Amino acid sequence: MPDIKQDRNNADHEHGELIENHLDYKWWYKKDGTRTASKLPCDPYHVARFTERGWTMTPPTNFLEEEEKDNA
Repeated sequence: MPDIKQDRNNADHEHGELIENHLDYKWWYKKDGTRTASKLPCDPYHVARFTERGWTMTPPTNFLEEEEKDNA
């Protein structure tokens, strides 16, 4: 059975159209300071969506202080 993804990639190369994923991924922090389970995209579309939820790419300061206490 032929690999559909490979066939599509070959077709893109033949036409000179290679679509690459240039998304940058970062850790996101929720309102309560918890980090997301995995890194998430930080392109303009996703930044708008995640910030609407109150998420940030920098942990809250109180979260950093607690983490420093735990590591001491």
